[in-house]
Amino acid sequence: MAKMLLVVACLDAQCGRDINWLSGANTMQYFGTQLRFETPQAKKYKVKIKQNSNVGKYNAMISNKAGQLLLYGNGCTISDSTFDVIENGYGINDISASAFSDCYEPGSLGHSGWMQDCLFIPCDEKDSCFLYIYKPRNKYDPLKPYVDKIAMAKVIRKSDGKFKVLTKDSVFYNNANTTGELNILKKSKSDNWWLTSSADSANAILIFEIEGAIIKEAKKQYFKEIKPEEDNCVSVKFSPDGKFYAKYDVPLDSANCWVRLFSFDRAIGEFGYLQSWKVPLKISLSGGVEFSGSGRFLYVSAATKIFQYDLWAADVPGSVETVAEYDGFQELGFAGNFFYPQRAPDCRIYINSSSSLRYLHYIDKPEVKGIGCDVMQHALELYEWHSGSIPYYPNYRLDTGCPVCDSTIALPDPVATLSVPVSRGYIKVYPNPVKDRLSIYPLAGTLQSDGIIEIIDMNGRRVFTQAIDQTGSKIELDVSNWTKGMYVVVYTQRGRILQTEKVVLVN
Repeated sequence: MAKMLLVVACLDAQCGRDINWLSGANTMQYFGTQLRFETPQAKKYKVKIKQNSNVGKYNAMISNKAGQLLLYGNGCTISDSTFDVIENGYGINDISASAFSDCYEPGSLGHSGWMQDCLFIPCDEKDSCFLYIYKPRNKYDPLKPYVDKIAMAKVIRKSDGKFKVLTKDSVFYNNANTTGELNILKKSKSDNWWLTSSADSANAILIFEIEGAIIKEAKKQYFKEIKPEEDNCVSVKFSPDGKFYAKYDVPLDSANCWVRLFSFDRAIGEFGYLQSWKVPLKISLSGGVEFSGSGRFLYVSAATKIFQYDLWAADVPGSVETVAEYDGFQELGFAGNFFYPQRAPDCRIYINSSSSLRYLHYIDKPEVKGIGCDVMQHALELYEWHSGSIPYYPNYRLDTGCPVCDSTIALPDPVATLSVPVSRGYIKVYPNPVKDRLSIYPLAGTLQSDGIIEIIDMNGRRVFTQAIDQTGSKIELDVSNWTKGMYVVVYTQRGRILQTEKVVLVN
């Protein structure tokens, strides 16, 4: 395979479309974290994200070339840099609203889709028009991850500089396809874009050409080398130069995950099948793929392990090295495993977890072969829980003269994070399981000062917060109208977690 060079230079005023990352939101307080990858140093900010503008797993965002955040969407709404929903920006995905009332509930984190279920495409170079492409999910079945259409919303800039959704829920592909797996790539020597998506079978890929705001009819390319079975791909990425395309595939009838590698011709929008290989790990839906900035290394994040493949090697599958194993870190009972990877403008590859946490993992030196790439587990602490969110950014930099990334950009030193030892001698929570009334009270003589009781659901949302004093006051909650499932009761004193208890709410 052809070798690719990584050009490292400072980000200039024309390379900013992908430098703003919004992550998470505490749905009780509406705070999240903004990472901004710009020279001379990347920074992080605590931001106030307003109601119905929150950021969940299903999210996309875009900035202008100068690095000003313009728009972001969570699959239910489209918002701007003020964290306000833009004009006509509500009701995205109304075509599936009957099945997803969470879009319209207060504090919604967004549409329940997959990691690559939506993206932004600029219609012109003046940032006066954007297409928001998304996959409406009309049902949720993790073992049958299919939708029956692909749709778009058209966003325009008004004369006052503010944005407005002109049209939405415009279906341009009305047939079965797999959730996630949307990707865009600039057509060579053209202002047009290629939009790709997996189809209804593992051996097919959909390809659309986008000219301005017009999406042309799809063509479907088949690959005889791949078994024509139900597709269950969980992540796809183009290499930085657009020549290669990798899929992380989890066939439902297989004991292994697979990587499938293709070539891509940007001039004519056509794939070429190269090879497939098994990942040395039993089946795992949690994971994804990402290329290093040079395109030499392909990383596969697979729940409990991260694998590195050398695409310049004569035997790519045989070049595999395990560069990280999950260290068991948990926060309030939520596992900090390896989920979706995304290359950042600082050349590092950041990885979230399938659960809600306050931390991101990252690969510090993706261009180094083997464990020297330094996988830093739960090393970047965010200001708030991020509900598993991490932005999906296609390569907006291709053919712009901008470098793929700049490894001199540095976030603050990683914060060492360790699991908090839990003592179970402070509070009692009963009954468990619970049906209608939950009681929480401090054990006699154990509280040295007043503390806080918080209850957090499986999406990382704080659903209850109350002070508890050291005299032993009892808290009794009517939980009969809460959503059934598991919750975590957290007791803290002076900011330190002293006890967590898992509680199951049943019918």
